Amino acid sequence: MFVGIIASMITHFFSGHSQYAYLGFAKLLSVADRHGLNIDHRPMDLHAVMAAAGVSPFDSRPKAALKYFFVVEARRWAKYRKVEWNGRIPDTHGYSYERANLFLVSAGIHEQDLNVLAFNLLRAHWVEGADLTDETLFSRLLGELNVASDAAHSILGALDSDAVTSQYAHNTAAAIERGVMGSPTYVVGDDMLYGQDRLEMLDWLLEDQHA
Repeated sequence: MFVGIIASMITHFFSGHSQYAYLGFAKLLSVADRHGLNIDHRPMDLHAVMAAAGVSPFDSRPKAALKYFFVVEARRWAKYRKVEWNGRIPDTHGYSYERANLFLVSAGIHEQDLNVLAFNLLRAHWVEGADLTDETLFSRLLGELNVASDAAHSILGALDSDAVTSQYAHNTAAAIERGVMGSPTYVVGDDMLYGQDRLEMLDWLLEDQHA
């Protein structure tokens, strides 16, 4: 029997550039929908979270391990999840992801649907190779969702505001306090599951709590 409080929400700690957050995103939405749960999307400073958890930074890992995990395994997961991906790491992937995360935080504060917007941002990066430091991308994504121009202006104008930067810092601190090790991480009740390969287990846990 599942041990823990009855979940009312899935908290999703992730970064707006994360490959595996992208590969698992549609499945996460499906699991949440199946169990009638909302998702609290929490963009976080992934490097700070990994450092706090004692996880080796990506650039210190063997190239063979990086290729296996982020290319070979990622191709398998993309095929398994039936998620579109061109099979390569975007040329812009090494650029800063902070603006993308702040964009998502700002959009959430302004009551935009991050189920859609966060997925579209991740897809733009992993399918189109979009540069996540290019803020014209954020404008485009809002336009594709028919967000009113005044609302879009408010979202984009608030990226450096105290409200947005404080929320981003709060998300990161909450992830560190919870012991998050990487992106994506899902929290339901007292349970934490790291990695999109745990989504089937998340589904099982949510099912089992009602058994």
